[in-house]
Amino acid sequence: MAMLTLRIPDELMTRLDELAKRSGRTKTYYVKAMIEIAVDELEDEVWAQEAMVEHMKERAKGPMQVFTLDEVRKRLDDLDRGAESRSTKTTRKAD
Repeated sequence: MAMLTLRIPDELMTRLDELAKRSGRTKTYYVKAMIEIAVDELEDEVWAQEAMVEHMKERAKGPMQVFTLDEVRKRLDDLDRGAESRSTKTTRKAD
C-alpha cells in the first residue's frame, strides 16, 4: 500500500481529530474515505469535460441531425417490427 504525506491547516486537523474522537474511528479512516469520494467526483468531472470536448468537436464538423421524440419513437417502433418479422421468419423456417 502506498503512503502519502501532506500538510493541512491546523483548523482542519482539529476538526479531523474531533471527528475521530467522537466517532471512535481513526483519522486515517476518514482521510481515506474523503480521498475516495473526491477522486470519484473528480473522475466524473473529467469524464464530463472530455465528453463536452468531443461534443464540441462533433458540432464543429457541421450541423447535427436533430430528431423529435415522436420521430425517435417511430424509428424504434419500426426497428421492433422489423426484428419481430425477422424472428417470425426464422421460427417458421425452423418448423
